[in-house]
Amino acid sequence: MLERSRLSRIFYRNVFFSYPLVFTVSVAWKLGILNSLLILLSYIKAQAFPFKDESTLDKFVINRFGERLFNIFFKEYTEKVWGVPCNVIKSDWGAQRIKGLSLKNALTHAIKDLISKDFKDSLVDRETTLINRFFYPKLGPGQMWETVADRVRSAGGQIHLNHSISALHVEKGQVVSATVKNSQTGVEETLSCDYFFSTMPIKHLVNMITPSAPENVREIGDGLCYRDFITVGLLMNKLNIIEQHGAGIAGQLLAKIRGVNASDSAPDNWIYIQDGRVKVGRVQIFNNWSPYLVADRDNTVWLGLEYFVQKDDWLWTKPDDEMIAFGIREMEEIKFLNQADVLDACVLRIPNTYPAYFGSYDRIQRDL
Repeated sequence: MLERSRLSRIFYRNVFFSYPLVFTVSVAWKLGILNSLLILLSYIKAQAFPFKDESTLDKFVINRFGERLFNIFFKEYTEKVWGVPCNVIKSDWGAQRIKGLSLKNALTHAIKDLISKDFKDSLVDRETTLINRFFYPKLGPGQMWETVADRVRSAGGQIHLNHSISALHVEKGQVVSATVKNSQTGVEETLSCDYFFSTMPIKHLVNMITPSAPENVREIGDGLCYRDFITVGLLMNKLNIIEQHGAGIAGQLLAKIRGVNASDSAPDNWIYIQDGRVKVGRVQIFNNWSPYLVADRDNTVWLGLEYFVQKDDWLWTKPDDEMIAFGIREMEEIKFLNQADVLDACVLRIPNTYPAYFGSYDRIQRDL
């Protein structure tokens, strides 16, 4: 496992901001003094007159950051990710994602970081969203599951690849066997089990149970929503990211004075794209997760352009070559790269990636 520095930033109006947002003098400069003052007043208003009902995400976030900061850094991006308005998303997602983070806590942690950068000390009493170092498998997250598979086989277990489950047989409330189908030969067989662990979408799991689950369980399962995911991988010989250090001409001049090199690779793990001109939600830079993921890490950069979609929508159904061209155009639009610097590309589509906190989600605890 590698010990890695965590750096994710927000890209908003051609300027980079720390993620999670830490409201410092630098951030105030980038946002503009008037805008920063309005953000502070909006936060004070939210503290003085908070929403009593925090059941939806918009009210949950506004109570902790103020409405103006919510509109700038949360609303558009969240709706890009989930494809629905924030006022229909349950606040549970915000509680898990943001946890104890607020504008006040973000300021507190910024002050602490000025005092100590020790790895262990920085992990103590820190909200998950604020953790700035992490451990990562040398060859990526797949290496962890390869290790698990090796240990299963070493213990005498079997792994059936290229199989799908078609039925789960339940007796006295427990799964006792599963009918599986070999996707290459079409042969079906039933495997008995002492324990059953599932990572499939719950809506699929419910419909495989034999005998059938109760009607209300199937109804809730069918109503669960998932967000699908596309990654467009781009291998670059260089990037074109120029970091602005403020708004307008003053910020551009400061960037030039500090000698920002347009060919330098960005140091980020992820860049959150808060820009309504493009559909891409995040840009992942694989070199910065682990340099061992990139063959020629000294001269090339692997990017992952992340799109949050619904299966069978217009982005999902684009042929790979069109999706790659679309991603490159979007990156050129926000001046992250030039098409001439693209060396290779690929597209990965992953259905049911993110379970959603809307649909029949709220009925799970209420009705079951």
